[in-house]
Amino acid sequence: MEEFVPQDIGFSHITREDVISRHTRPLAESLFGGTGTQALLVLDGMYIFIQKSMNFTFQRKTYSMHKGRPLVKPMVIVSTSGYYISVLGPYL
Repeated sequence: MEEFVPQDIGFSHITREDVISRHTRPLAESLFGGTGTQALLVLDGMYIFIQKSMNFTFQRKTYSMHKGRPLVKPMVIVSTSGYYISVLGPYL
């Protein structure tokens, strides 16, 4: 947490200019009308299935009626080249 996270994950570990110049695909710029001055990001909310917990309160919070099993949901923010910018959550 002290070494890896501040240097490799989070909005402050990379500048906007680096995202535009090094981590934006030309195909994404042409599809979404990027002018070379816009940072194009992809936000992906995914499910991570977890085991049933022995803690009843946590079990109730993580159970998804939609999927029928316990899960947590992180929000992953990546560039168009697949470079991880940040991970928000996990949300119950």
